[in-house]
Amino acid sequence: MTSPDRPFTDRPETEDVAPELNPELDRAEIADAFRRTGRVHIPDILTDASARRLFRTLERETPWGLIFNEGKKTREFEAVSAEDHQEMAIAAWERAHTSFQYFYFYYRLENRKTHPKPAHYLAKIVAFLTSPQ
Repeated sequence: MTSPDRPFTDRPETEDVAPELNPELDRAEIADAFRRTGRVHIPDILTDASARRLFRTLERETPWGLIFNEGKKTREFEAVSAEDHQEMAIAAWERAHTSFQYFYFYYRLENRKTHPKPAHYLAKIVAFLTSPQ
């Protein structure tokens, strides 16, 4: 579901950069905020290089799908044309006037499951996020 000016490719455009937390994070302060509130927002959590690499992966190397509801029925598409996408979006917007509606792009990542392409950067992100460190 990439835009025509940014076609999908499963080849990375840049050399790989390992996912890495920003070394300047104040981990004690973050932990304290989490203890106090039960949640935490961490700006600049990744190094700049990691964040840029993740952005490129999401923008150009990830085959996004489209999911939305029509009443209680869920509709999922791996690919749609720009024209079909526009028609579906307009129909969803109109349904939203009178009932619950969702409409979004998705790419499933599942914990404890092997990524279909182990060399894909998102496989590295999942391994990084689920590591014990």
